[in-house]
Amino acid sequence: YFNHLSETLTRGHIHLHNLATQTTTALEPPPAGYSGELDLAVSPDGRFLSFARYRTLESADLYLLPLATNGLPSGSPFKITSLDRRLHRPQWLPDSRTIYFTAGSLTSLSLYRATIASNPRDAASIEHLTSWGNSIRLPATARQSNRLVLVQDREDCDIYRLSLTNPNRLERFLSSTALDEEPRFSADGRSIAFFSERSGQLQGWIAPRDNPAQPRQVTSFDRAEKAWPGWDSAGAAVFFARLPQVGPELHRFSPGQPLQRVFSADRTQRVAGIGADGQSLLMELTSPTAPRLERWHIFNNLKEVLSHTQVRFAREFFTNGPNSPRIILY
Repeated sequence: YFNHLSETLTRGHIHLHNLATQTTTALEPPPAGYSGELDLAVSPDGRFLSFARYRTLESADLYLLPLATNGLPSGSPFKITSLDRRLHRPQWLPDSRTIYFTAGSLTSLSLYRATIASNPRDAASIEHLTSWGNSIRLPATARQSNRLVLVQDREDCDIYRLSLTNPNRLERFLSSTALDEEPRFSADGRSIAFFSERSGQLQGWIAPRDNPAQPRQVTSFDRAEKAWPGWDSAGAAVFFARLPQVGPELHRFSPGQPLQRVFSADRTQRVAGIGADGQSLLMELTSPTAPRLERWHIFNNLKEVLSHTQVRFAREFFTNGPNSPRIILY
């Protein structure tokens, strides 16, 4: 069994190659609304093929496909988890009832254990093994014993401050044992908006310039894939996040007021960058017939086509005037 990419399924679907006849057969593709199937693993007793079926990059669950004694499919696949998370590397134990795998988000994967019910089509018992932390990759089990090896990958990215009057003086400014990134100063220089995983998921935070040890979490995004902060002309912090089940969203935070969602788009569209004014977004439309880059004005629902060229990364956007857009592309 192997995974094969196609034009319609960006993450591919399952094919069977018969070594005796040297023929390849495509299994039935996943239903509409799914982007493909990955991470195939046959149980040690040969009764099941496990795989991850994806809706979006950050949304998947574990499925089992029954197999006959000759290794061919003997039924339709069925779901055994309801995590709706990015899911990787299912690994069977020799008992053919226990599967270890990792699940979570792009930057935060943790270890799970699924125990297959006596009736396999019943929901499996799922345990989240939190004691291992949120940086687990590449689990692998031994076929002859109940042993598991894995990679614990700790990423600790901190934010530093450099004095322009003394370039030799570099000091750690915002730090934790988790990821801290994308700092943005407010216009008055008194506050810094940034994103961090210090609370377990990628969230927007604000820290006073003179007391960075006391940051405040101001967003509660659900599994943000990527995020950028900014500030608008009124001095409010704005936080963009790409959410797997919703799509791109922009939220605005002013002290003393609740967090306000001010912009959202279809989840098939990609946001390439946030405007320095906090009131515009770069939208990357990846249609194969007319890829283009647009500037969307959040508060008046206007949009401008800026480029008909495919753009992979656009991180900073600003204007020198109302009719003079400038884009920095990386």
